[in-house]
Amino acid sequence: MSIDFFGFPVSVIDRIAGELHLADLLNLGILSKRSRQVSRLALRPYACEMKIKFERGSIPTLEFTNGTYFCYQPLAPEFEESQLEKFKDYIKQYFPLFTGNLKIAISFKHLGSSNFVAAILDIVHLSKVPVTNLILEEYTGNQLIMKSISLCSETTSLSLMCRPTIYGFRDEIGRSLANKVLGSQKLEIFWSKWVTPEIIMKNFKKCKELLLHNSSFDQLDVIRILKHWKTGSSIRKLRLNVGQRWYGAQIFRELEGDYFFDGFRPFPYQFMVPAMLPNCFVIAQDNTGVRAVIAYQDNEAHGTLVLDCDSPLLQY
Repeated sequence: MSIDFFGFPVSVIDRIAGELHLADLLNLGILSKRSRQVSRLALRPYACEMKIKFERGSIPTLEFTNGTYFCYQPLAPEFEESQLEKFKDYIKQYFPLFTGNLKIAISFKHLGSSNFVAAILDIVHLSKVPVTNLILEEYTGNQLIMKSISLCSETTSLSLMCRPTIYGFRDEIGRSLANKVLGSQKLEIFWSKWVTPEIIMKNFKKCKELLLHNSSFDQLDVIRILKHWKTGSSIRKLRLNVGQRWYGAQIFRELEGDYFFDGFRPFPYQFMVPAMLPNCFVIAQDNTGVRAVIAYQDNEAHGTLVLDCDSPLLQY
């Protein structure tokens, strides 16, 4: 015998909904407009995260967690990009279940075209739900890069392995970013040829951790970036490559470092420099007094330089 759930008094319905597992509340919420209201009320006390996950070798899923419960909803037995509209509708039906207590994480790893990924990012952008984490691996496209940067202005973490498609992309994204300032906790860009010193100093200055790969900066540009950091940037860790050899001494002089390690004194290696004995020195911001270790490897064609405000060397 079936029971009319909505035939119970409202107080009883709310009590029952409050005892349901997260997965049951999600399934209940997409049945009807009335059931959606019940689920919203039951979900209101919890901060939830929805992860949109498209990764090669696994079934595309939506993963939900509220700190206590975890559940996942498969999007399709086999991924087919032609099902874009179906994916979009499926994802969007969950947004109304939450009242300001939902955050989104996104992981796309080598599955689907750049246009498909861009369409999913558009859905998230229109939902106005904050994004905490975005991972893109092995994609190509200028628009996808710009959408990712725009979407994640305040995200916790953005890992972007996406190649630009035209040489003039530096100018294009420079205009797109305009006065936009990102406040990400961690920003990692694997194809960073489009990242200019101006973008670092103007648009990325409030990121806590900035890691740039597969591109090299001129020694003079590195000096400009570090001098700008001294004026009050929020960056606590910066990693980039320098295109010249034997640049360390000039950078030290230009930045008026506090003290200098000659490369032969043993010390901890927690600041992630791949050389066995990197050179390093300390600089401080002019107004805040925040100190950072500058560690560098300048004996190769593309040396690595790291600025680290949390280096264990600062306690010596």
